[in-house]
Amino acid sequence: MAAILHAVETLVVEERQGVAAEENKLRRGNTLLRVYTDLKQNGAADGSRSGLCVAEGPETLRLLLRSELEVVSLFVKRSIWLRLEKDVGMYCARKGRNLDVILSSGSKDLTAVVGYKARGALACAKIPQATPVKEFLRGLGNLAAARRRILAIDSSNNVDNLGSMVRTARALGVEAI
Repeated sequence: MAAILHAVETLVVEERQGVAAEENKLRRGNTLLRVYTDLKQNGAADGSRSGLCVAEGPETLRLLLRSELEVVSLFVKRSIWLRLEKDVGMYCARKGRNLDVILSSGSKDLTAVVGYKARGALACAKIPQATPVKEFLRGLGNLAAARRRILAIDSSNNVDNLGSMVRTARALGVEAI
């Protein structure tokens, strides 16, 4: 199992021109880009409808690939792909499946698709099933044994940073903020 590489330039051009020759590839391209273009249209990675979330940043992607969560696709700059290629290979081998990777030549492509200045690396992952509040609170008695993931934020004054922290926490399976 390995990464299946897609050039964002090809997917975007095919989508704009409505290329009929490779109709299946075009539909696949639209599907691959949809979760990322939804960020531009909706202004947030709202997974409530799709069951998907988007994580951002190279180190966040590295952690996501090393976690037990299911990654759907990556959308990364080529330079960042070189840093993540080994982690993607290990993820594919561990999960026994291929992973779609959309390659961008630079930040301008990512910005054009998602509608904000992304940090060169995005991942789409399935949102883990939430733990019911009562069950979560019962597990807090022995926090270390329960291996709970909690994000504590102290004095965040930047709404963009806060949003990024919440999206990333959600993508990595944090159970409480």
